[in-house]
Amino acid sequence: MRVLSFVFILYMLAFLNSCHRHAFVDSIADTIKNNKVSSKSNIPKSDTKISDSLENIKLKYGFKLKIGRREDFGNFKTYSYLEVWHNNLKLFTDTTKEYEFDEKLYPILNQLKTDVFELLIKFNDRPSKDKLTFLRIENDKIIKNVRLPIFDNKPEKINGILEYSGDCDDSEEWDENGKTYIVYNPTLYFKFTENGLKLDSTLTILRNKEQYGKFNGFQYNENIGYPIDKNNKIDTVEKHVLRKNNN
Repeated sequence: MRVLSFVFILYMLAFLNSCHRHAFVDSIADTIKNNKVSSKSNIPKSDTKISDSLENIKLKYGFKLKIGRREDFGNFKTYSYLEVWHNNLKLFTDTTKEYEFDEKLYPILNQLKTDVFELLIKFNDRPSKDKLTFLRIENDKIIKNVRLPIFDNKPEKINGILEYSGDCDDSEEWDENGKTYIVYNPTLYFKFTENGLKLDSTLTILRNKEQYGKFNGFQYNENIGYPIDKNNKIDTVEKHVLRKNNN
């Protein structure tokens, strides 16, 4: 358990940096063949309606969210002001993300001990894939605040435990030397345990080896490209894999 917890901490630190790669997206925007970006990214700001009034979302265990700066895009809404309260005490404020509350799954709030909780809230990270803010709360203090991939795959029950999974970002494709390549975009697997949300590193490594032929780490890596055919089948033969030198 200590080894898994240590791996999880290292991953969390690395993950904070791995998802900020918009410069790469901009630089190859004209060469990507089939970038699966949500249509939400194409809605101009001028078409939105903005509201400054605060709304309350009641959660379990005396928690509530106060949300504001609502932007109404018609088929979805975002909120760029968020407060997390517990028993009339404000614990957290965020004005840096665009949170969404259009799915029944989120927010997720779990109580681990009397004064220990974990909270997952979805936010819109356009033009990248939606993600989650993960807060660990102990004695009414935020001791962890990290971003995680959204759990967009159906949970799997493995050895009696539900495993939740998601990718760091959209899998981008580009053409080079007459071939179509897809970037290394590992699927990460998590499980809810009595000690909190944990990265299942063993399952993550196993499943990504099956998909890519080789495990290349827990982070999205635009410097590794796998040839794919018209059916999106990945060629995992190592000599065919494009590994860019980023120096």
